[in-house]
Amino acid sequence: MLSKEAIMEIKTKHEKYANYKTKKQLAEEGLMPSGKGVELWTNGSCSATAIYYDATKATKITELYIWQDYYTSDHGLVTVGIGAVDQIGNVIFDELVKPESKWLKDENNAERWLEGARHADYSASEIVLARPLATVSKKLSNAVSKLEDVKTLVSYNIDYNIPDALRNKYQEVDVMELFANVIKEPMYAVDETYAYTDEDWKNNDVKRNFVGYKWQKLSKCLDHYHVKLKGNKACDYADAIRHAYQKMDK
Repeated sequence: MLSKEAIMEIKTKHEKYANYKTKKQLAEEGLMPSGKGVELWTNGSCSATAIYYDATKATKITELYIWQDYYTSDHGLVTVGIGAVDQIGNVIFDELVKPESKWLKDENNAERWLEGARHADYSASEIVLARPLATVSKKLSNAVSKLEDVKTLVSYNIDYNIPDALRNKYQEVDVMELFANVIKEPMYAVDETYAYTDEDWKNNDVKRNFVGYKWQKLSKCLDHYHVKLKGNKACDYADAIRHAYQKMDK
């Protein structure tokens, strides 16, 4: 039986692989792989391998799905991570976010953040190297700006999940708003043009006007389209949003 070394080819020694690149290399050029990749040795010493794809058959990245993983605390929203995938699910961005130092000084807060980071499967080194939200958001914005063919950003509840640095620069699709129009759970608001008496309020005899459809939780949207999370990182949520959005009737 032939050894792995004998079967696998070395990328740098074969002209036929000159145009082959990894997913990361393609993404840096605003491209995503098309077709099956091939595993090759990355160097002549056969010390590491990678999956390479034919760059001449790659397609342009035109859509990004973004998610900020966060939870609510006494100090407002605390972001744990930011992730982004392209229109076929390749991870374009995945970063752990470190909260403000003054917030982390509280031992309970620090433990909660560490628990969230570990639950999202971030490594010990990623936790140590985590950067503040402003830094990570800027890094994402810079990464997206290099993808010249991106036209659309998609998320669930865009106001909270797409960093300000990226707002109003691209077409935006809020899956939360689209899903609200799928479920059609009505919302009503009191018509304040009328002067109601205490008796009216007591008997709930007030006029209410239809003001739109209620926004639904992301979990309900994923259940509705039978989408399951593959992991707990922000990029996993971004990919789940992609699956749900692509299943919608538009």
